[in-house]
Amino acid sequence: MFGQFLNDIKKGENLDLYVTLVLAIVLTALNPILSLFGVTITPGGIVPLTMSVLAALTVVLLVNRKKMESLERHLSRQTESKITTTFPESYSADLGSAKKILQIGIHLASNLNAHHDQYQSILRSRRASIRFLIVHPKAAALKMAAMRFAGVSRKVEHEKTRTESSLDVITKLMQDYPGRVELRVIDYLLEYAGLLIETPSGEEILYIERYTFRHYGGDLKPKFVYTRDDPWFRFIKEEMEELWKAAEPWLPPSAPASQGSTPP
Repeated sequence: MFGQFLNDIKKGENLDLYVTLVLAIVLTALNPILSLFGVTITPGGIVPLTMSVLAALTVVLLVNRKKMESLERHLSRQTESKITTTFPESYSADLGSAKKILQIGIHLASNLNAHHDQYQSILRSRRASIRFLIVHPKAAALKMAAMRFAGVSRKVEHEKTRTESSLDVITKLMQDYPGRVELRVIDYLLEYAGLLIETPSGEEILYIERYTFRHYGGDLKPKFVYTRDDPWFRFIKEEMEELWKAAEPWLPPSAPASQGSTPP
């Protein structure tokens, strides 16, 4: 027991519990010790001391509760790190509490439609900065993206329409929140849609949805979740950052035309 105590002290673990325990022991023994010297603590003095111990215990319970919630979220993501067809419930919560976001995808139309209110909320509260990267609407890569779907009914024009719609939505966000929303386009067929989130506490989470070719499309696309301690986290994060560097800024319609707004 004493060895465990020393080990925790050296590692800086459970210090809040030990401080509370020592405080409770001192306050419990205080009155008997003082009585040896003819000094007693009145009932009116005991109440504040008791409240101090209860307050310390409350703080310890709150700290431990936060730790347990963080552990539960981590275990949830670890469980979901295997290939699944749905993201865990933590997806929406992580997005809503994000400080920095990097999101890439062919056009991100479904995501922008589903989570537009959350983007507005975190931008309105001035907590977040968001970077979007999608395929250029006139790029050859968009023609390749259209080939992913079975049959011939879903042609390039359909994907182009969804891309242009996303450009309009993101451009509006750029105009409403200048300096905190960026948009880049690339002539490259992305293998996956990726969402990199950094929380105010510095935690990082990656949500990945792999694109498919004429097989298990729509909501059934394979999905993965990675945290910083996952072996593939750094690889995918760095790849997403390289894609961002390789892409070119998309200028809103009101801005002067430049080479950056057209594919090479």
